[in-house]
Amino acid sequence: MGKKKLWLIIAGLAAVNLVTVLFLFTGMAGGRETVAEVGGEPIRKQELLEELEVRYGDETLKDLVDREVIKETADKYGIHVPENEVERELTMYKAMYAVPGLNGNELEQQVRQNILLEELAARDAVIPEKDMKKFYKENKKMFDIPESYHLSQIIHKTRKEAEQTVDELKGGSGFPALALERSEDEFSAAQGGDIGFVNSQDGRTNKAVMKEAKRMKLETWSDPVKIKNGYAVIYLHEKIKGKKYTFKEAKSQIRRKLALEELDAPISARRFWGEAKAELLYDSSERN
Repeated sequence: MGKKKLWLIIAGLAAVNLVTVLFLFTGMAGGRETVAEVGGEPIRKQELLEELEVRYGDETLKDLVDREVIKETADKYGIHVPENEVERELTMYKAMYAVPGLNGNELEQQVRQNILLEELAARDAVIPEKDMKKFYKENKKMFDIPESYHLSQIIHKTRKEAEQTVDELKGGSGFPALALERSEDEFSAAQGGDIGFVNSQDGRTNKAVMKEAKRMKLETWSDPVKIKNGYAVIYLHEKIKGKKYTFKEAKSQIRRKLALEELDAPISARRFWGEAKAELLYDSSERN
């Protein structure tokens, strides 16, 4: 899964999150609730909804249509994605890209949708077995997944500060809130401490942190860990066991990749809109 697909996934998740926000707001009764005040002047919920609609309404609607078009067209051609295929590509994605803050269920659905779209685009392609085996042999490392850990962190300059954080965690304080409030690392603090998946091969994670993560149980935090410029308190969300995928396991992914390279054109659900008789009946620019 390349960088281009990574950003497609992130964009898809952003659209889903926006729909969630809209649902939460529209689920509130009426349209007169105050959501903010400036100098005593209210900003109403309805104003917020209208602004969101103007900024994001059209693209969000198109993303929703894309999702339904992919599903309907895949059903038409009898294309279904086995669960082990989704699990494998999801595992590879997590281990290869340290993207913090992504919802696991949403990510799984987006990976499933992307596989369906690729299968649709590549359904008529015939790729020789020898070409697929050649690609696998030349790119074996791509299918060799190291043991990986989804971590959050809170970084402190002193051990005393780190110990105080551990005490507050024991007292019931939330890890994301403490990370946002106290962590010296501004980037991860903004994500509630989330640094995504890390492994011993990525070269960006302290060896002591990796050693601590390896022995931790899921959904627990550590005692202070000494790092180069201070101390880290880490939280383990998820662990991926190391895995070497065989040619047989990776074959369908390789076939799609080589077929799409032959097409030499970006794939999009919108190429199937006509076949699915999809059309937009709404345009936010036409709102009064």
